[in-house]
Amino acid sequence: MQILKYFIDNYDSIIFFDVETTGLDFRDDEVIEFACIDIKRNGKAICHDFLINVHFRLPQEIVNLTHITDEMLVEEGIERSQLAKFIAEELFNKQKILLLAHNANFDMNFIKHLFKKEGRKVPWNKIDIIDTLTILRDRKEYPHKLENAISFYGLDGMVKNSHRAIDDVKAMLMVFDRMSHDNGDVVKYINLFGYNPKYGIRENVKLPRVKYEAQRYGEKMKLYEWFE
Repeated sequence: MQILKYFIDNYDSIIFFDVETTGLDFRDDEVIEFACIDIKRNGKAICHDFLINVHFRLPQEIVNLTHITDEMLVEEGIERSQLAKFIAEELFNKQKILLLAHNANFDMNFIKHLFKKEGRKVPWNKIDIIDTLTILRDRKEYPHKLENAISFYGLDGMVKNSHRAIDDVKAMLMVFDRMSHDNGDVVKYINLFGYNPKYGIRENVKLPRVKYEAQRYGEKMKLYEWFE
């Protein structure tokens, strides 16, 4: 994956990640699965996948969506504190990190509040973020879910959007590779997130160091071109 060489040369780790959660509100809901592919400077990729025991029954709609059950979390899950420790000490212990996620604002807010609940601080000064959802909005018409990206880039049958974090991370890695060959501008989306101007963006969901801009569907100009 040629584009990754640029990032490998400029970051100590490139981390594709995804979370599955008990709901949509990062303030009240919990992470039940965290998965990532951590690509080191030597090009070695390491996969991690954790279930997290939340100690309460999952909403049935979450079980239906993810196929993660209460029994799985009890038998295989680690504690929330263990996940925070792993992310802080194994993933965020580098000098310069690039994080990538599809709808990264959602996932990173859950990580931010996970750290807050566990008395830890995210080292924002070390972190850059790319949101593949923002890139996809500049590439194709609505809809823009990960499953739509998989189909758009001809990856059906190769990867899947199963709503299990590890599957979605593997899919996102392949999607990002296609994005980088589709147009060599993915670097310009570092710390640039688009949002639907119909709904706006609340201050309490904004991440440090990220520039937020209204991204209109069907706009001919790329989001970053408004600033060049």
